Amino acid sequence: SLSASTSSLCSSSFLSTSPNAFNTTVRYQSTEGSVPKVKAPPMVYIQGEEMTHYTTQLLLSQWIEPHFDTSAWETYDLSCKSRDETEDAVLHDAVAAGKRIGAIFKEP
Repeated sequence: SLSASTSSLCSSSFLSTSPNAFNTTVRYQSTEGSVPKVKAPPMVYIQGEEMTHYTTQLLLSQWIEPHFDTSAWETYDLSCKSRDETEDAVLHDAVAAGKRIGAIFKEP
């Protein structure tokens, strides 16, 4: 019946069962500190000097970090200034980390 299928859909709506998911993860609704953070999988986080950096930092601070433990993320600054100061060593390090971990997020 429609009611039974809707009920089962609602009860599992916060579970990720995608075959592409890192692990089956329970997604919690925000209740201000009463729910532990979800452990985010390891990832290489690449940031730069683009204008979207400000927006991405807002998203991270307001929507991701309050709910996810991102301590396993490795962050690399690939701004022109950083690449010049390190003679592109930071770029090589970021690529090597991406190969090792297998997951990269690049700010738009």
